[in-house]
Amino acid sequence: MPATGIGTATPLATWEVTSITPERVVGTDLESGAEREWDREALERGLLIGEYSTNLTDFEEISVVQIGRWGDDDGGDEGDGEAGSGYRYDGRPYVTVVAYGDNGRKYARRYRFVDDGGGTLELWTQDPAVERFPDEVAARLDERVRAELEADGYEVREPTAE
Repeated sequence: MPATGIGTATPLATWEVTSITPERVVGTDLESGAEREWDREALERGLLIGEYSTNLTDFEEISVVQIGRWGDDDGGDEGDGEAGSGYRYDGRPYVTVVAYGDNGRKYARRYRFVDDGGGTLELWTQDPAVERFPDEVAARLDERVRAELEADGYEVREPTAE
């Protein structure tokens, strides 16, 4: 598994992991061929806090959540239509998508509704890191997110020029 950082300087930028044991991780520098050994716990901690990162090649899970709802709120509860929820969102509904990468990071997008009450969405905002993805990673994210949104009953269209 080659390791790099997308948009991040990282000491793992040119290393390929060649061996993993419960205590150690061994890697080979792809440029020089030199071998290096890391304490596994320290390396895993570095990956967790963002000191190191691995190549982002796919998205392990996609989460889709609609924020807000269409229709009039009669004010009969303190929530978003769910009695006793304690949460109220008074803005225009939108859909948030969170993609969990195989590099241990998450990437968010927001989609706005094209028409009131409809199920057609267009991309509204996204994490700046997504804009720096290589073309093949960006295409994979688009494919996975679109499939998940369509599975949830939404239709995705290209954004219109404003």
